[in-house]
Amino acid sequence: MVGERHLKLWLSAPEGRGRFDAIAFNYLDADQAASLPCGVVQLVYRLDSNEYLGERRLQFVIEHLLPA
Repeated sequence: MVGERHLKLWLSAPEGRGRFDAIAFNYLDADQAASLPCGVVQLVYRLDSNEYLGERRLQFVIEHLLPA
């Protein structure tokens, strides 16, 4: 979690080729905190660039996250 409502994730493709940074803004409500996603999920996302401490990285901005 980042802040009180944002979900920060590391994603990997089914083939296991690398890991990808992802974030879901305003994802968590008080009711959802106990049911964080784990394992295989389905995503609707857009690509974005994230700059932190002078380092720029590609990240997935998750719009919808569903169990697979």
